Amino acid sequence: MPSEEFDGRNVDVIDFDDASSGEHVIEFRAPWASRHDSILAVSIPEGGQWRDATVSIDPNAGDLPAAFIIWAIKIAQMRLE
Repeated sequence: MPSEEFDGRNVDVIDFDDASSGEHVIEFRAPWASRHDSILAVSIPEGGQWRDATVSIDPNAGDLPAAFIIWAIKIAQMRLE
């Protein structure tokens, strides 16, 4: 699984097209977090552009550092543009 480094730790980055919704999605899974599910996702609707992107945070993930969210958005932007 592809990963990127945040603050010296690997974060799994999953890039896929959701066939059911037509969205292009970038999910972030942090093995160092207490859970192994995606904790944050950035998606663009089918036919959309970067300005249409949305961010979803798993409510069970708890508080996420703002630096991590900014980092994840930058990674997603590089992959989605």
